[in-house]
Amino acid sequence: QTVTQHNFERDLLMTEIQLARLTTDIAELKEYIKLVASKGNNHLVSKLEKKLSYLQSRIAERMTA
Repeated sequence: QTVTQHNFERDLLMTEIQLARLTTDIAELKEYIKLVASKGNNHLVSKLEKKLSYLQSRIAERMTA
């Protein structure tokens, strides 16, 4: 196994780990948005939904890369 292969495999593994983390973060954020919405804090819900959209776009980028 060459150094280049090792680095590629390590980078690929990091991508998979990061993707799993993003997926978890999205699920947790959706639950938090529901909680905040139930308390009526619409301004915060709006901010959180923007963050959610950003995280989802990051996953979409990873899937097409």
